[in-house]
Amino acid sequence: MLKPYLNAYGNLLDFSGKTDRKAFWNFYLIHALIAVVFFLLNKRLDAVYMFISLLPVLSISCRRLRDAGFNGAFCLLNFVPLVGWIPLWVMWAQPAKARV
Repeated sequence: MLKPYLNAYGNLLDFSGKTDRKAFWNFYLIHALIAVVFFLLNKRLDAVYMFISLLPVLSISCRRLRDAGFNGAFCLLNFVPLVGWIPLWVMWAQPAKARV
């Protein structure tokens, strides 16, 4: 379960590949747990972690969107306040599209 999390940091500049649902959600779960723990311990520590994890989150989001058949540019919805995450979660949950 930790392997997808570590792979995301290893591929933090790879915006062109694809990531399957299982690897994406494993990464997202671990990322969210770490963020919550850091937030509870120290809000500044959480802010540092969020800054450090920005590129891996964007790259794995882009790869997951591409695997689901969407344009990777939709990962920029992460920056839309309050509602940007709603369409992203719907797109991330879609199954992978077969190559034609």
